[in-house]
Amino acid sequence: GNLEMEERTTKERVDMTAKAAGLGDYSPCIQLLSFGDTLSTDDIKLMEVDRDLMEELERERCIMIRGSPSDSAVVCTNDKTYELKLVETSNALLLAPRLLTPQDSGFSVYDEDEIVPVKVSSCFSNYFELKPSQPKLERLKDLLMEYPYHGEEYEQQNIDTIKYSYKALIDQVQASEKELQDALESMEVCIIDGCYRILEPDYKAETVHRILSLLEEEDWDYRVVPVEGCCSKLEALEPRFIVEHCLKNLGNFLINEDGEVVCELSSEKVCKFYAEYLLRHGKKFDYTDFMDNWQQAVPVGMVTSVDYLQGMALVDAKSLPPTVTYFPVSDLPSDPLSRFNQLFRTKEKWTQKEIEPYIQDLQSAKVSSEGLLLKFARVSTNVNGEKIFNSKRPIT
Repeated sequence: GNLEMEERTTKERVDMTAKAAGLGDYSPCIQLLSFGDTLSTDDIKLMEVDRDLMEELERERCIMIRGSPSDSAVVCTNDKTYELKLVETSNALLLAPRLLTPQDSGFSVYDEDEIVPVKVSSCFSNYFELKPSQPKLERLKDLLMEYPYHGEEYEQQNIDTIKYSYKALIDQVQASEKELQDALESMEVCIIDGCYRILEPDYKAETVHRILSLLEEEDWDYRVVPVEGCCSKLEALEPRFIVEHCLKNLGNFLINEDGEVVCELSSEKVCKFYAEYLLRHGKKFDYTDFMDNWQQAVPVGMVTSVDYLQGMALVDAKSLPPTVTYFPVSDLPSDPLSRFNQLFRTKEKWTQKEIEPYIQDLQSAKVSSEGLLLKFARVSTNVNGEKIFNSKRPIT
């Protein structure tokens, strides 16, 4: 009798509370929350995730938290990086493991007047927030440039120098595996004895010069370079795997009608290589002199274009005389705020065509270049109707 009285009283209290809250109708499944004797928050942490990350977890995919003690931690899936931040909330977040929702199969099996007791196991005042972010790749370049590959002679003299396997890189770089692999490819990294190595710039330039000089000596068409012949003739000067590596970075390997492997060199890639080589050693040039020297440097049949300098150099057509200044996007920080600060420190005003190559790599599925410019730049229009961008905030 006392139990029935208690249940009836509780049901009446639920009805009164629902009415006071303005709930004219509510689910027949009534769950009564009560706190346990202890509320543990040490062994459980709350994390807010987006739909993409939730799907990864539901598929039982692995996610990793990466960062050294001095880093801001990031969470990485196989192909995305998320910034991890602890967020305080004024509302108490209750964790009730056995609480039912309308989506649960057991939600509708209870009688209308039945009250289901549910224990609250934890109470939180904070949670981890995840926001999509760019991979932090500066450390990758620093690690690879600790000891770039200079050639076999230097390798023998520096046997004990630290080199990095893929596992060592993924453990230290705050990026997803796909983002790391894309970065290694864009940096034209070479795998030597199981370690990832970047070619020392001057050594790489010397090797490419030898390849292109050989093309001229042998009167080979740059669109049909015999890979075996090229490697054999340069083998006394450079290891075969280095020659093949440079050829792959400058073109595509194909099989010709005779079944031989040939390399179709890309005119654009070779022109960009020579532009970077000239600019890196001079930094700033007279525009007309640079364009003339650049065209003379490339193999016969290839044509240079000022468009190839996008993301590599700044052209100032208004100065007297016009100039070209080395300014590679690869040297800029990957953090968007730092990136825009450096861009506007270098040049106060940018046209859309000028700034676009320097922010393309910051874009993602959720952040477009237009969104980045809206956030970090102020737009105006010049007398020719072109959009002009300058900093929205004081440069730091």
